[in-house]
Amino acid sequence: MLAGLASLLCAACAPATPLLAGASTTLRGRGDLLLGAAVRTPVGALRRAAQPGSAEADLLTLAGREGAVPVLAARLGLTRRMDLGLTVAGSAASVAARLSLPLDDAGAASLLLGVAPEARWTGPQGFSASGLGTDVFALLTRSFSGVYEVWAGVRFGLLAVSGAGLERPSGPVDASALVLRAGGVFGLALGLKTVSGLVELAADYESYSGRLGDTHAGARGLALTPAFALRVRL
Repeated sequence: MLAGLASLLCAACAPATPLLAGASTTLRGRGDLLLGAAVRTPVGALRRAAQPGSAEADLLTLAGREGAVPVLAARLGLTRRMDLGLTVAGSAASVAARLSLPLDDAGAASLLLGVAPEARWTGPQGFSASGLGTDVFALLTRSFSGVYEVWAGVRFGLLAVSGAGLERPSGPVDASALVLRAGGVFGLALGLKTVSGLVELAADYESYSGRLGDTHAGARGLALTPAFALRVRL
């Protein structure tokens, strides 16, 4: 039981922050609450780089772990086309400002633009680390009678992480990393006007470069982040 709890806490440090965008911004003066989970899964070269014992694996331990995280988000509609949201995903918190630009007279299709500064902190890994970054995204969205929602687009991210006490064969060292990310997002939602279920998949190409004590390391490759949530519109 304790081993399972430790594993869960470790997974909570995975950098898996989804957009869970939906087809529109939150209505003015109204709020949205979302509760769900996301799973970050490196594939291909990035998974091979994460094999224990290498400098690349320690770099990913610092800035790019895999695993599942709980996701809690709240959004408030500021104007007819703009909202502000707070998302907590495991050991990361981000604040997103989003703007919706209608693409048709009915307002069913729109271009959703956003920027989301983010802060990260560590879990119980035996070292302390923190990071700051930001995501920007552009999505095409479509709502069908308010029951079905579809969104797809691109996002770009930058993250800088630093920490102390990272365990290496030579002993604990200071470490830092810079992460660049570019990828695509696709999502679907189904439900009523007040309660909907959302599913989303992000595929990001990530590039890591950093310093672990006196050792330089780098890694790059693809990471998939599926996510789901229940959204309640207040």
